[in-house]
Amino acid sequence: MTSILGEVLKAKASTSLDEFQDTINKVEGKMVTMKTELVESMHSCFALSEADIDRITSWSMEVNSIRDQANNLLNSFENERETFASTSNEIEDVDEQLQRCAKDSEVLRTIVSIVDDYEQADENTNELEASVKLSRAVYKLKYLMAEFPSPEDLKWLDQLTKTLKKQISDVIVRVQKDWNDKFQFKRNQLVIDHYGCNVVTAVETLKNLDSLEKVWNRFVNQLWSEILSKVCCPEYQVRIKWPVNSERPSLIINGLTMSPDCDEVPERDVSVASTVRLPKGPEMSTMCIDRDSTQASTASQGKSRCYILVEKLETRLKKVSQVFDNIVNILEIFAILFKEQPSLMTSMASELGPRLCTSLSSKCLKFLILHNSDGNFDTVRQDIEDLTQFLEKLDKLGFKIPQGPEYAALLEFAHNFETLFYEQLRQDICTKSRNYIRADVHKTVRYTPPIPSPTMLSHPRDLIKSPFTLQQSMEISASIYEMVKMLQYHLAAYPEDDILPDHAFNIYLAIVSIPKNESDSSDLVPLQAAIIHNNCWYLSHYAMSFKVCEHHVPLLRTKADQAISFLLRSIRSKLNGMISNAMNGLDAKVDSKIDCSLDFLLISEELIRLDLIFKGVLPTYAWKTSLALLVDHTVNEMVSKVLQWDDISANTATELAAAFIKFAVETSHLFKGDATAVREIDALTSKAVKKWQRFRLLTFVLTASMSEIKDKWVQGHGPLAIEFAAEEVRKLVRALFQNTDRRAAFLASIK
Repeated sequence: MTSILGEVLKAKASTSLDEFQDTINKVEGKMVTMKTELVESMHSCFALSEADIDRITSWSMEVNSIRDQANNLLNSFENERETFASTSNEIEDVDEQLQRCAKDSEVLRTIVSIVDDYEQADENTNELEASVKLSRAVYKLKYLMAEFPSPEDLKWLDQLTKTLKKQISDVIVRVQKDWNDKFQFKRNQLVIDHYGCNVVTAVETLKNLDSLEKVWNRFVNQLWSEILSKVCCPEYQVRIKWPVNSERPSLIINGLTMSPDCDEVPERDVSVASTVRLPKGPEMSTMCIDRDSTQASTASQGKSRCYILVEKLETRLKKVSQVFDNIVNILEIFAILFKEQPSLMTSMASELGPRLCTSLSSKCLKFLILHNSDGNFDTVRQDIEDLTQFLEKLDKLGFKIPQGPEYAALLEFAHNFETLFYEQLRQDICTKSRNYIRADVHKTVRYTPPIPSPTMLSHPRDLIKSPFTLQQSMEISASIYEMVKMLQYHLAAYPEDDILPDHAFNIYLAIVSIPKNESDSSDLVPLQAAIIHNNCWYLSHYAMSFKVCEHHVPLLRTKADQAISFLLRSIRSKLNGMISNAMNGLDAKVDSKIDCSLDFLLISEELIRLDLIFKGVLPTYAWKTSLALLVDHTVNEMVSKVLQWDDISANTATELAAAFIKFAVETSHLFKGDATAVREIDALTSKAVKKWQRFRLLTFVLTASMSEIKDKWVQGHGPLAIEFAAEEVRKLVRALFQNTDRRAAFLASIK
């Protein structure tokens, strides 16, 4: 159309330029009038009415008619172009006018086309067709806006744009609603409706309207938060409930036939009824639309839903393959749903793949593969093979995880599982050791060391390093016993990892502490201290059997000594209170004729009670030694208190001696063994208790006469002189006897 006028003026000579100029002016005038009226109509109502649409259509037809007239002139003037050769300036002006007419005609036809697409999209109930027409209208409107640069023109164009956008928004809302009805997320549950929207149609519709990303991202995030994030944890199990009468199809992906553990979700067919091809311009999809598809009845919809339920278990899954199966079962459903749109699986993998890898690495693999292996390397190897097969299945489903750092970490876990296994094994054993050490000390087992046979020792001095040098049975904590068994089992399975027992002993020495003062003892009681003493000795003997743990033996035995020292301090503190209670205010008790021997018998009963408790806990020799020390402390404390008195009445001395005798009789039975004679029992007690003879001699002195005491002193060479210093004897004599010349002479002889 641009060069029509120039060609016409070169044609027929019989036609004057004025006649043709009139024709062109008519065309331009009509075009200007149509455009002016169109703009005025737009300015008045800011929208396209039906009358506007009819007027534009009529104007477009008239413009085309005028253009046909110009073309006819061109044909009739074809052979007489030289006639107007001298009128080149006029030709250019008229040609420019005709160009403007042609451009205005194109604008009018574009407006008509936009309105036509708008009306058809509004009347069409098929969202895909509507999306095609609306997308085309938006594209044409961008071209149209460049032809109306004035602000007044842009007002009605903006209104037209808003009208189109509103209709686009309505279509998107309808598709979103259909999509949400198809995929209904609830708490830990996804319901897929068999008779919901066609997935492919919905995706193509949203893609044409540039709204797929928003809907898709929301769907993917819901799928992750409600379903996949939970099935990555061993605390959850997926259960899939299928529509009634549905079959279990095989899934064919990339030529590989798979029989999935979950069935395909039935979906309505899409038959080819018509194909809408979009105009040139922005890239859009071409889709086949089924105009005859119908919705199922409401009564049948309840039976046509697939339920994906995620249930929390009371006990964790034991095998990592169970977690992998849960994930694959879910993704297989979507692979079938999106089989006509494989790019959706790729997009899902891009969004969820890194999250899946991170969640598996942090919540599942380390626990199920490494923790649950119980130190069995073959179990871990099989789990890693399951992991490799799991990743292969995801690839075959079209769920190709991006090659990012998350996926690399998962592959690194699979490739370096041997190193990770040993690291985790050491961590687990250290953790178990820590738990064993912190377990209840009072839950004990009776440990009786076996007697080594000569064949077990290559040399007699090996007995020193043998764990069987502990030859007395005792009570040890069951947890410590289990810890040693665990370390022995580990070294038997992995003999090169001999440093691990050293870590366990370091943990024990760091955790178990013995307070130096009773005030700092907190919850530590004598029985607990006794068991700690046994545990330390038990560990010290087994430390000698481990290659790198011998340096712990002195530390463990020192801690054992600290434990038994705390035991003795605690018991002595209690005995001191009982002794003070028995001996304080003794004169008043005698005057009141109260039997003061009862308090001393309580002390004997306490010692007997301790013997009953500890002789089955501590090794026999250790307890006998400790018991002798406690009795020695008791009698020495009694003697010390008597020596502090300045005056002892005859009645008090008699009652106290009687109480001491009863105490001695009861207490000596702790050391009698198989002896039955009183003298023999007393001799055995004297042998065990260092201060026993001192106590017995004090008992004698309390009721003895001055001459009898003199006979026991024998001028510093008798038995009394062995147990008591001269000053102590003089103090006893002053307290027991009145001040007489005889006492003075006797005191003078004690040197």
